[in-house]
Amino acid sequence: GYGAEQLAPHVELEAKKLGVSLNLVHNEDFEKPNGLSVVAASQAINEPFLLCMCDHLMDPEIVSKMVNLDPSSDETILGVDYRLDNPFVDMRDVTRVLEKDGVINAIGKGIPEYNCFDTGIFRTSPKLFEAILESAESTGDCSISGGMAILCQKGLARVTDIGDYLWIDIDDPNTYAKAETYIQRAS
Repeated sequence: GYGAEQLAPHVELEAKKLGVSLNLVHNEDFEKPNGLSVVAASQAINEPFLLCMCDHLMDPEIVSKMVNLDPSSDETILGVDYRLDNPFVDMRDVTRVLEKDGVINAIGKGIPEYNCFDTGIFRTSPKLFEAILESAESTGDCSISGGMAILCQKGLARVTDIGDYLWIDIDDPNTYAKAETYIQRAS
């Protein structure tokens, strides 16, 4: 997507340094909702995987926790934050989640009733690709949240609590400054 010509060589170099196998997938529609970037990866993924928002800073322990989960082959598990007073959350932009007994009942930026926040990390399966496409076809919503809404309807979306671990969605200079201050204090 955006800046691919500059980003790809850098990412490939870092992957080589780390000894990590890499398969870059280009999304021509990167200016459209984020679900289309996920769907673009469907050509390269046919097994369960982690989906992480690239503009979210998160404690590596969250990633470890998500990797160690054992979902069914079709379900998606979303890392959620129950701290509704988390000072790092931008209430104007956060994706809200209503869950009951570990199952997601509703998800979206503007839902009025919620009891936790979407942290931007998912343990998921290729069923998410299908759900995003189904959402796009049935409602015109080709976002990840649209796909998650479809999975919710099918009983294939649940949550796991990230506990007190840090996560922050870095969308603007204000949240960038908060993240930078946190990192400096933690160092």
